[in-house]
Amino acid sequence: MTGSSSDSDRRSQKPRVNIDLSHNKSIPHPPPTEEAAHREINITVGRDKGVTTLRSDEGALAEFPYFRARIASIRYGLHDATIINLTFEDIDPEGGTQVWNWMHGTTVKECLETKGEFGLQFRIHAMYVAAVEWKLEHLRKKLLEACREMLKSGIFGDLHGFVKMMTHIYSISPQEDQGDISDTINYAVKYYPVSKWWWIIKHDNEHSFYHRVAGLTFRNLDELVCTKCTLSTKPKHHSCIICGEKC
Repeated sequence: MTGSSSDSDRRSQKPRVNIDLSHNKSIPHPPPTEEAAHREINITVGRDKGVTTLRSDEGALAEFPYFRARIASIRYGLHDATIINLTFEDIDPEGGTQVWNWMHGTTVKECLETKGEFGLQFRIHAMYVAAVEWKLEHLRKKLLEACREMLKSGIFGDLHGFVKMMTHIYSISPQEDQGDISDTINYAVKYYPVSKWWWIIKHDNEHSFYHRVAGLTFRNLDELVCTKCTLSTKPKHHSCIICGEKC
């Protein structure tokens, strides 16, 4: 009886089967292989009629944390062969193109090669906006270094335009950049005679925008300029470096 019962129990037990579910489409795709480096990424910059599409591959963009995280969040759940399209309407096509060139090996100096001072200022500004959007801290530092070299070389004849450009860059930049930007603006004091450009800056009342720009830019000169030239009531005890009159 006992032996018969034991045989019956063994016959009633079904064998364990290892089921291969690799064919099931609901299972997530495996991590990307080396082929992922060649998957296409389209970056569209600009809006309306001024639009440019830049084509790159995932391997090149993976070096930059912002793009790596952005692509990973979009790629999740998609087939590996899917082309990803990224759109940035607030980035100027010229700036986006030059930053794309830098990301693919072009030097900052080569990116800034353009005709005319206005064109140069526009390109610096456009590249910096893109570098802020794409969180390219190293490029932002390189652009500020380039600005200081250009100031030293006397390339910027229109210092008023340079100050306006840098003031806007200051306003859109993360806090950790603002000290370097302010220092870059003040760097101009070493290489441009103050008397040649001071009167171009409008400061007809103490609260005007341009006067605040001048105050930010040249705060280190506060003790060297008379009350007439600064519209300040702070007492001075020396000759003004702009008009030469005794303060």
